[in-house]
Amino acid sequence: MEHTDLDWVTRFDETPVRPPRSRALTVALGALFGGGGIAAITLLVAALSRPAEEESGLRPTRTATPVPTPTTTQTETQPPSVIPAGCGALYSESMTITLEQIGFELGSDYDGPWHAGSADAELRALLAGSDLECDWTDETAALLTKVTEVDPDTQARAIERLEGLGFTRLTEHGGVRYFVERSEATGPTGESHFFREGVWFATHWLGHGQYGYTADMARTVFD
Repeated sequence: MEHTDLDWVTRFDETPVRPPRSRALTVALGALFGGGGIAAITLLVAALSRPAEEESGLRPTRTATPVPTPTTTQTETQPPSVIPAGCGALYSESMTITLEQIGFELGSDYDGPWHAGSADAELRALLAGSDLECDWTDETAALLTKVTEVDPDTQARAIERLEGLGFTRLTEHGGVRYFVERSEATGPTGESHFFREGVWFATHWLGHGQYGYTADMARTVFD
C-alpha cells in the first residue's frame, strides 16, 4: 500500500513523524484543486505562514534606559562670628579714650585675684572656653570681660542661674541684660551679663563700674 503525504511516515528509527503543517496544507489543497494550481497555492500557504510581526511590518524596538540625573549635595556653612578677633575692635573709640584717661590699661591675660566674667563658679563654668577675654585694669580696679557664643540651652542655664542669684533684669539694646552691684570690704563690685543673638557678654568689675560699658560693646558688635 502506497503512502501519501497526508499519511504518517515512518523513518528508519520507526518514529512516526507528521509532515510539516505548511507542506501538508499545500498537498491537501493541490489534491483538491488539481496539479495546475499547486504553485499558486504554495505561495499562498507561505504567505499565511509568516510571523505576525513580519506581516504587520512591526520590528522589535529598543527601550531607552533613563539616565539618572546627578544630584548635588549642598553643604551648610556656618555664618561668620560677630565676635571681634581682638579686644581693640570690641569698644568704640570714645569708650577706649574714656577708660584710658581714667588710667586703665587694656589686656587679655589678667591673672590677678579676681575672676573674669563672674565671681560665681557656676557661671564661670558656663563661660569656660570663651571666644574673647578683654581686661581693663589698674592698681585698684578692674573691668574683666568675657565674650562667647552660646547655644539656647547654655543661655537658658545661665539666665536661670542669674535669676536664682537675684540679678536685676533689663530688656535693652536688642537683648536682655542682668546686673548686680554690691559693696564689699575692698570696695564696690558688680557684674553685668548681656545676651543677644546667641552672644553672651559677661563682665565682672571691681572698684569702678564704667557707665555705658556693656551698651558700648553691644553697639560696637551689632550696630
